Parts: sequence; structure tokens; C-alpha cells
Amino acid sequence: ESLLEHVGVLPILASYFYSYCEEEFDLGKSLHILAVHDIGELIVGDTHAYLKTSDQDSDEVTAALSLLHESQREIYLEFENCLTIEAQFAKTIDKIAPDFYDLFCNVEDTEKRYQHFVKKDLSEIIEIKRKKNKHMAWSTFFSEFYPLFLEEIKNKFSAKEN
Repeated sequence: ESLLEHVGVLPILASYFYSYCEEEFDLGKSLHILAVHDIGELIVGDTHAYLKTSDQDSDEVTAALSLLHESQREIYLEFENCLTIEAQFAKTIDKIAPDFYDLFCNVEDTEKRYQHFVKKDLSEIIEIKRKKNKHMAWSTFFSEFYPLFLEEIKNKFSAKEN
């Protein structure tokens, strides 16, 4: 997905999933966070999440802080460091958004995309996705939802192999 596609789908997912969360938080603030969270990629470009190094993350943060007005820097850093429940929700939405492409796109296109961009097969990708569970731990709903969601993705790809 392009940066625009990614950032564009986040408010839709956030608005949808907000009603499932038992925890109380400010959805508007989470949407604000999502609006600015990838701004550094305008300067450094977008490296696929499965390939991004800590140096690239650091460069992206530096770039974002250079672009953002000082009044926006705090909310950006709130997201980067998951300092509030709003930031945790935003991080969760950011992390699961690409997984929807895997579920809704056809298997062949997804396989080609992963081979082209990250040089990994789908079984490796599923294991990497499982590590995202740490971003779901703040929420009862997401802690239960995400493993089931991954199972759906895994089943989709397993069905193709059979």
C-alpha cells in the first residue's frame, strides 16, 4: 500500500474498532495521532515494516520532528513511545491495517507483494505478524481479536496450498 492508502484507511479502521474497545479513551485524539504518525516518511521514504531498521526508525522520527510544528511534536512522540491509551490504540490500528490487505486481497497478489518487497514467504510473514501481539496487550478486545484475525489470514493461505 502507498503512504496515502495507509494513512487514509486508518481513520476508517479506528472509527470501526473504537466501539469494540471496553477501555475509555478519546477517539478524536487517536485520530489526530494517526494523521501525523507517518509524516517523517515524506522525507525519508517508506521502508516496509518487516525490513525497517532501528536507524531508519530514528531517521524517520528526526524527519517527522523537523516537519511538525512544535505544537504537534508532543502528540507525535506520544505515539512513538505509546505513552497514552490513545497512542496505544493508534499504534494498534497502524499495525493491523496492512493485515487487512492480506485478508482481502487474493493470495497470489499477496505472495507476489511479499516476495517483491520483503523476500519472505507467507509462513515467515505470519510468524512476524504474531509478534505484533505486544501492540494489542493494552486492550481486552484486541488481545482476543488479533490471534483470531491472524488465524483467518493463515487459513486463507493454507487453503490455497491444499
